[in-house]
Amino acid sequence: PKPHPKAQGRPFEVTAPNVLWQTDLTSVWCGEDGWAYYTAVIDCFDRSILGWVFTRRCRAKDVSAALEHAWATAWPHGPQVSERITVVCRHDNGTQFAANHYRQAATGLGIRLSRTAYRHPDGNAFIERLYRTMKEECVWPNDFDSYQQALDAIGAWVLDYNEHRPHQALQDRTPAETRAEALNQLKPAA
Repeated sequence: PKPHPKAQGRPFEVTAPNVLWQTDLTSVWCGEDGWAYYTAVIDCFDRSILGWVFTRRCRAKDVSAALEHAWATAWPHGPQVSERITVVCRHDNGTQFAANHYRQAATGLGIRLSRTAYRHPDGNAFIERLYRTMKEECVWPNDFDSYQQALDAIGAWVLDYNEHRPHQALQDRTPAETRAEALNQLKPAA
């Protein structure tokens, strides 16, 4: 099949925070509670997980909540008037991301959506790599007995990932360090 005309390939170099985000969802087995779904939104500049949800259902309103969480994390007090914000959030062709609920949530936040090309996960390479890392470090080594146990472990992992895990691509700095430094450089002089 031919890719959608708005579908985008692999991202180019991102030089500032809050320019290009990526999102996707993945499933996690939770023992007696069955499958649950983790949706994250990351900033491609600093690899930080800006927003995430872990839910028992896999609906558009669930992935919308992750996007809203990311926006609130990126601008806890709202964007400054002087900021001209055009965040692009790249996602795959999953039904949750094509749903009206998700598109309306993005529009309401002023986020421009960008789909990856059909059957090209490299177009969402940063989030795909995040999920592999999460599964290798948090999900696969554990045999979760319940949804709550998985939620607690994933929450702790996200905090550790953002605050304590250095990345070679970030000159061995953490996502939090890289983001804070970049945001300080973007502040207008007083």
